[in-house]
Amino acid sequence: MADDSAIDRSFNIAFNEVNDHYRDDELDLCIEKAEALLLDGAIPRYHRMRTLVLLGSCVPDWFKANACRDEAEMMWRIARRWHPKGENTKMGGYMDELFESIMELKESLEADRPGADEDDEDEDGEEDEDGEEEEDDTDMLDEDDNPDALLAADALALNTTVEALRELDVSKA
Repeated sequence: MADDSAIDRSFNIAFNEVNDHYRDDELDLCIEKAEALLLDGAIPRYHRMRTLVLLGSCVPDWFKANACRDEAEMMWRIARRWHPKGENTKMGGYMDELFESIMELKESLEADRPGADEDDEDEDGEEDEDGEEEEDDTDMLDEDDNPDALLAADALALNTTVEALRELDVSKA
């Protein structure tokens, strides 16, 4: 059985190949290779998040790109729970870099959102209509924003479906 570092090296090589296609503007090949990489059940979470962000950056369908970003962000939030900020400097650097990439993709998608009304967006992006600073996105997921988001995050982390988790919850009652 391969050790963790050999697996990471293998996925680093595969991700770098996908990234090279992106940089060479070979987007069809990049999409094909990224989708194939994501289908590999052994892909580590870090590489999955990076691949999702890359795929979200080059697929032409806005909804698919946003789904990639959404999955990457959800996985990032789960990983942040396992590795709280300040606990491990090296891990924190990786987490910060990933979060920055996810937020760059999010901003790009928000600007290109189908049917987006440009007048609804903040001019400076830093303050809401009350003049208060917006909450830092690196905090934990707020269940009030999306009540099913935590359940979906748990399903993703446990490699199951939301329906299966709901069935488990009902069977406990």
